[in-house]
Amino acid sequence: MRGTPKERGRVHGESLRPMIFEVLDRWKYQLGQQLRGDPDELVNEFVEGTGFISAVERWTPHLLEEVEGIADGAGADFNDIFALQLMDEGGWYLQSLEQRAGGRCSSLGCFREGDSPAILAQNLDWSNYIEGLGVLFRIKHPGSKLESLVPTVAGVIGTCGLNNRPIGICTNALWSHLNSSTEGLPVNFIVREVLEKLSLDAAIDFIHEIGHASGENYVMGDAEKVVDFECSPRKVVQHIPYEGSRRVYHTNHPLVNDNLIFPSGRPPRIRLTTDSVT
Repeated sequence: MRGTPKERGRVHGESLRPMIFEVLDRWKYQLGQQLRGDPDELVNEFVEGTGFISAVERWTPHLLEEVEGIADGAGADFNDIFALQLMDEGGWYLQSLEQRAGGRCSSLGCFREGDSPAILAQNLDWSNYIEGLGVLFRIKHPGSKLESLVPTVAGVIGTCGLNNRPIGICTNALWSHLNSSTEGLPVNFIVREVLEKLSLDAAIDFIHEIGHASGENYVMGDAEKVVDFECSPRKVVQHIPYEGSRRVYHTNHPLVNDNLIFPSGRPPRIRLTTDSVT
């Protein structure tokens, strides 16, 4: 995709219109089944009863234009398309605390070793309703040589990715354990903005400057090194597995950020991950 944010959004919406409506139909059916309410009313409450749009307007206004373009191109309701971007935020806003799941995504990264550049990797354990609806975008930015590769779902601006600087970002949801804010910037907008940065330092500065909506872990890197930050509305804390570590790894459980909803122990899956990579 190329052009202005609005133009890119329209191309996205027009090109993937059937897939986008399939995502919306499946998602709303799941909402109605899980929450036993009218899914359209739930979506409107989710969008209009929170400060997410204001946060996006403040920190990433160009990405709001892209979302508007997706809605226009697909001929879909703006609230529906905006709500699709809030994959992590929907997890904690549309579910009670008792319903929160631990999640299944894991990320890892390794520093450069000789001629081999740094590596970032993650698995994406998405909900069943988006099975078969994944896409990969190649985004070219106007007036710049910057390009990004962004794996995502039809109708969604991005979930992780890398650019040609190179800067990469992977994510793990921590909202089951860390506090959240309806006034912060949602995860997928953070991901896309990081992929517009020209250096790892600029990406690190950005995640410290913004207000975060969701508890989330971000593993980021360039060609030389990788870093890991556990983020919540009140804290951004770097996770270093051990002194001198040249690799990072993380599951869906906070290890260093204590902005917790409730006390959290060291879960079995991170112990298994630690044993596997050390």
